[in-house]
Amino acid sequence: MNRNSIILVLFVLTTLACSNLVLGFKHRLVIEKDNRDNFLIESFGFGEGGVFKLNVTNWKINGNPINQDTVGVKAGFFTKKTLYAQEIPVMNCSVIENAIPLSSTGAAYDFEIDNDVYPEGLYSLYYYNCGPPAITSFEMVLEEYNIINGQISYLPLGSTNLPSLYGTFSAIFLALLLFWVFVFLRGEEKRTNIIHHLCSAYLLIHSIELFFEAFDYHFIKTTGSANGWNVAYYIFAIIQGTFFIILFALIGTGWKFVKPFLNDNDKIIFMIIIPLQVLDNIALVMIDEKSPGSIGWVSWYHLFIIVDFICCLSILYLIYRSINHLRQAVDVNDKVNQNVQKLNLFRKYYLIVFSYVYFTRIIVALFRNTLQYTSVWISDVIFLVATLIFYAVTGYCFRPSLDNPYFNLPQDDDMEEGTNSVEMVNRVEHDDD
Repeated sequence: MNRNSIILVLFVLTTLACSNLVLGFKHRLVIEKDNRDNFLIESFGFGEGGVFKLNVTNWKINGNPINQDTVGVKAGFFTKKTLYAQEIPVMNCSVIENAIPLSSTGAAYDFEIDNDVYPEGLYSLYYYNCGPPAITSFEMVLEEYNIINGQISYLPLGSTNLPSLYGTFSAIFLALLLFWVFVFLRGEEKRTNIIHHLCSAYLLIHSIELFFEAFDYHFIKTTGSANGWNVAYYIFAIIQGTFFIILFALIGTGWKFVKPFLNDNDKIIFMIIIPLQVLDNIALVMIDEKSPGSIGWVSWYHLFIIVDFICCLSILYLIYRSINHLRQAVDVNDKVNQNVQKLNLFRKYYLIVFSYVYFTRIIVALFRNTLQYTSVWISDVIFLVATLIFYAVTGYCFRPSLDNPYFNLPQDDDMEEGTNSVEMVNRVEHDDD
């Protein structure tokens, strides 16, 4: 597939991913022929003065319309104050029967946080059926917002800081890019190669992505809708996620540092990982734009989180293979001994990458689930700080200075030796197979 074809595919997939967007935190959810007995629809952190507005229409069970005169139906929509966003509480069926009039066709259910009847906290909206298994259909319009300093905020209480947070880190990553370019890449006795320039491009893309994400959250906060900024953010998020996998796989395997090119097995793994990562990023965008109450939302979300983690583990495997096979080459040919010893320094970087992947994919997610609803933004701070540290350490390790022990760019008179080294590794791999 040539470059133009790849660009066309990315454009088409991105268009599909962004073609069915919901209106921020002004949700419109349509459920058709759903056989789930209970599911979470949405969670929202309310402060004092917050407002919840729900309107349900065209509610049907087994094809029969549900209205205020319907009797004997043990199903309904409920709000409940919970500790965690994904919590599914145990409901009392007698309570469900009493709540049905609130959810009849065309009926609205509104309340305001006043610390008497409805104290401030994390409120979750559920659909529950305590009767026989049934097929459910309905249309819902849900509006949730807080009043902060006299202004409406459509972001949950624990997310109101996100616009300024992502805007700040966009500026920080841009400053990191300028520092990288003007301090590490410029000046005499700098031995830069294509990897260093790819790092510059990646930092720019990541800064732009965070910039659009800040605007995305800003307009959701002020209007309840991203007003098109989410499309720009998602495009750069897809590019950034794919670029991350490619760049750090190349760095971690020593490309352009200790060997001029990748062997055939590395290329095969790349051919599998990269399209998988592109599809994974696009799928996460599509799922992120749907309400948790959508059919299959939880299953698809967790599935693609796992795919993302598998991609990261595959990169770690590539780094490990590169280190291990070139270590074995020392016993075959002493001429490459110096290069292999330098490559062993990549073990440290392997540990750095492993720590970053484990921390950001697992520890941060677990930590987020332990935070109070007013403090969930802290997990975003931790993730961004960890990413900043990881980029800074990577840049320092592979800075283009002559005294850098990682740096071993093959010269013209060394290319033959480098080629022989790669061929030797391929022979070792063949023997292992």
